[in-house]
Amino acid sequence: MKKTLKNIKLLFQMSPLYVITYIIRGIVASVTPFVNIIFSYLILDGLILGQTKEEVFNTVLLMISINLGLAIIQHITTYIIEKRGVVIEFKLAEAISLKAIDLDYELQEDQKVMELITMAQEGSNSNGGLLAFADLVFQGILKYTLQIIYSIVLLIGVVVIKNNPHDSTLSKVLNHPLSGLSILIFLLAAVIASALLNAKLQGIMYNVTMRNIDANRRFGYLFRVNMDYQLGKDVRLYHMQDMILSIMKDKRTSSEEAWWDFVKFQNRFERISLLMSHLLLFTSYAYVGLKALYGFISVGEVLRYVGAITTLSASITQILVAFSTLKLMNTYLSHYDTFLNLESKMKYGSEVLDTNELSIEFKNVSFKYPNTENYILKDINLTINPYDKIAIVGENGAGKTTFIKLLARLYDPTEGEILVNGKNISKYSEESVRDMFSIVFQDFKLFSYSIKDNITIGEEDRGVEKVLIEAGFGERLKKIPEGVNATMYNRFSQDDGEEFSGGEEQKIAIARALYKNSPFVILDEPTSALDPLAEEEIYLKFNDLTKNKTSIFISHRMSSCKFCQKIIVLDHEEILESGTHYELMQNKNKYYELFSAQAKYYN
Repeated sequence: MKKTLKNIKLLFQMSPLYVITYIIRGIVASVTPFVNIIFSYLILDGLILGQTKEEVFNTVLLMISINLGLAIIQHITTYIIEKRGVVIEFKLAEAISLKAIDLDYELQEDQKVMELITMAQEGSNSNGGLLAFADLVFQGILKYTLQIIYSIVLLIGVVVIKNNPHDSTLSKVLNHPLSGLSILIFLLAAVIASALLNAKLQGIMYNVTMRNIDANRRFGYLFRVNMDYQLGKDVRLYHMQDMILSIMKDKRTSSEEAWWDFVKFQNRFERISLLMSHLLLFTSYAYVGLKALYGFISVGEVLRYVGAITTLSASITQILVAFSTLKLMNTYLSHYDTFLNLESKMKYGSEVLDTNELSIEFKNVSFKYPNTENYILKDINLTINPYDKIAIVGENGAGKTTFIKLLARLYDPTEGEILVNGKNISKYSEESVRDMFSIVFQDFKLFSYSIKDNITIGEEDRGVEKVLIEAGFGERLKKIPEGVNATMYNRFSQDDGEEFSGGEEQKIAIARALYKNSPFVILDEPTSALDPLAEEEIYLKFNDLTKNKTSIFISHRMSSCKFCQKIIVLDHEEILESGTHYELMQNKNKYYELFSAQAKYYN
C-alpha cells in the first residue's frame, strides 16, 4: 500500500490535473454499465406492467441523455489524460537522464549501478510504466471497486424473502436468503482462486524479466552495433557478422527458454479461468432464471440481476488480477524509485575557488578502484604550481589517466588528500572544480550535433572559428559549406552530416578545451593514434596556446614532452622519478630506458 501511495504521490507531483482527471474518468467508467442495466430493467418492466408510451419514452430519453453526458465526460478526460501523459513520460525519461548525469562518475563505472539503470528503465517502461500504473489504479482498481459496490446494492433484492405461492422444495430453497448468499460465496471463492493463479503468473513474469536483464542489455548492445554505420566497416572487413548473429541467437535462445516457462503456465491459467467463468455464469443464470420462473422476480429484474451478477463476477476477477498486477508493477517501479534516490558518495563544499593562481598538491595519495584489491596509484606526493608545464609519462597501465581523474575529482582518493590553494578539494563547490579544468581525454567523445554546439556546449558563440583555427582546423573548416553550423556525422536521416578523420576530430576536441578557457588544461593522450612527430607538433602548438595557463601533458611517448618544465615518470603505482628531460636522461633510469627504446623507431 505504501508503494502504491508513493507512486500516486509521484504522479500527482508531476501533474495534479492528470491524477484528478483519471479519478473522474474511473468513476464515469464504473457508472456507465449500470446506467444501461438499471434503465433496461425499468424500460422492460414499464412495458410489461403497462406504463404509458410517454412514461416509457421519457425513461428512454433520460437513459440516452445520461449516456451522452457520460460519453462527453469520457471523451474530455481521455483527451486530457493522453495530453498530460506525454508530458509525464518526458519527465520520467528526463529524470532518469538527469540522475545518470548527476551520479558520481565512480558510480557510473560500477556494474551494479549500470544494472540498476537498466532496471530503472525497465521500471519506467515495463507494462507501460507509471502511466500504466495510473490506468491500473484509477481505470482498474477504482473502477472495479465501485462496480462491486454497485453490483452488491443491485443484488440485495435477490436474497430478500418474498411471498411464496408455491409449495415445492425447490421454490422454498430459491426463496431462502441462504441460497442467494451461497451463490455469492461460490462466486467469490472461484474468483479468489483465479486471482491466486494470476498472482503466481505475475510472479513468474517478474522472475523471467529479472533473468533476462543481462541478456537484454547484451542483445540491445549488439543490435546497436549492427545499426551503427561507423562500426559497420570493422564488422564487414573482419567478417564479424556470423559471430554477432551467433551471440544474438544465443541470447535470444536463453531469453526464449525463460519466457517459455511463463507461456506454459499462462496457457494452463487461461484454460482454468475459462472453465470457472462458464461454470459461474451457468450457475448464476440458472438461479436467477428459476427465481423468475417461480415468480419471485419480474422479467425486468432478471435483466437487472443477470447484469449485476455478470458485472460483479467480472469486477471481482479484474480487481484481484489488478491487485496482483499492481504488486508486480510496484516492484518494477521500485527499481526506478531506487535509482532516483541513489545517493552520491562524493560531497562538495560551498567555497568558490579563486582561479587566478592555482596551486595543487597531492599528499600521500593512494587509489584503488571500488571493489578491487590492487592499488593503481600508491603514496603519490606532488605539487603543481601556477603556470607549470608538466608531463606525466609512463608505460600503458601505469596510472596516468587515473591520476587525471583524481585531479579532476571524478574520483576521490582511497587514501591521502588533494589540496587546491591549500584547502582540501572537497571544500569547493562542484561548479568551481568543474570550471577549473579543460581536459581532452584519450577517449574523448564528439556528438552528432553541429561543430559549434560541440565546442560551445549550447552557450553563446564567443569565437568558435578562432579556436578552431588555433587548433589547426582552419583549412578543413574552409571546405565545409555550412561552416561551424555543419552537423557532425550521418547519424540522422534529416541531416547531411560531415565525416571527419581521427586527426580532425582531435583538433575539434582540442578547440573545445581551448574554448572553455579554464586556468588548468590537460591533454591525456588524445593524439595517441598519430605518429610521434605529428603528436609532438600538436603538443608544442598546444603548449604555445596555453602559455598563460597551468598545463599537464600525458603521454607514453617520451619524445612528445621534452619541452616541459618537469616530467613525472609513473611506474608500478608510484612516481619513480621526476625532473627535466635533460636531468632524467642524465639519471639513466626508467625515463632514459624508455626514451632510448623509443628513439630508435623515430630516427
